[in-house]
Amino acid sequence: MHLIFSDQCIKHEMGESHPESPDRLTAIYSNLEDLIDSHKLFQQEPLQADAELIQLAHQHGMVEHIFNLSPCEGYVVIDPDTQMNAHSLKAARLAAGAGISALQLIEDETQKSKQAFCLTRPPGHHAEHNRAMGFCLFNNIAITAIYAAQNLNYNKILIIDFDVHHGNGTEDIVKGHPNISLISSFQHPWYPGSGVPAQSSNIFNFPLYAGSGSEVIGQLWRDQIIPITRRIAPDLILVSAGFDAHQEDPLAQLNFLDEDYFFFGKTLAQLANEFCNGKVISFLEGGYQLDALARSVRAYIQGQLSESR
Repeated sequence: MHLIFSDQCIKHEMGESHPESPDRLTAIYSNLEDLIDSHKLFQQEPLQADAELIQLAHQHGMVEHIFNLSPCEGYVVIDPDTQMNAHSLKAARLAAGAGISALQLIEDETQKSKQAFCLTRPPGHHAEHNRAMGFCLFNNIAITAIYAAQNLNYNKILIIDFDVHHGNGTEDIVKGHPNISLISSFQHPWYPGSGVPAQSSNIFNFPLYAGSGSEVIGQLWRDQIIPITRRIAPDLILVSAGFDAHQEDPLAQLNFLDEDYFFFGKTLAQLANEFCNGKVISFLEGGYQLDALARSVRAYIQGQLSESR
């Protein structure tokens, strides 16, 4: 598996005690060191996206606003949940370009692995076409999906989002797209209050009541998510991998366990092997209890590695 990572993403901060903190990457990376050392993970620095690339998913004026807003010191406020420091713009541009770097690797015939994990921040799935919000500046996964459709001739791209919060930004950007589908599970009602009903026929949303745990999500995958994936028969799978549905996470009330994330990783790798030559790219979204986040990311990656070719 390719690990798309830059320590520049650790420098992005949104204020003291903010849950979307640099410690998230540090905790994850520390818990993956033995896998990296065993050569199962191959590190790659991400591309730093320019404005033109970001505008595949976002309005020109919105991108220009974020670029111009970047401070030299201190913080600037985007919304009540989202701020930028002097390093945020560079981190966001690296996060926005990480998926393109991953695509280049899985398209390279000299590279054996067709799996990649974009271990970057800020996250992206709340960023809408014309608005940054919810800890997110640019929609990393939507940029990658549109780039793959326009530049690499992928015809059936599937985004799967298992973050605890609905990916309103991703839905806003890809709704109605002829080559991109989105499957999303999320706690509802909960922030950002969207997702019910879905906005178009290429969107498959599955709201979950507070307290839902392993049995509920396992059944949902077996009865709905896996069959829909098989009907779509994707040629590329992209994953908004949020780990804040874990029972230890403080920002919501779902009760997923480490083992559920292993199941997600294993199942997605199996589906990728079945339909798209193993091609699956994951993007870090939420997850704010550091120990649970680190364990869950590790379990998810180990699930994928268990099915790697």
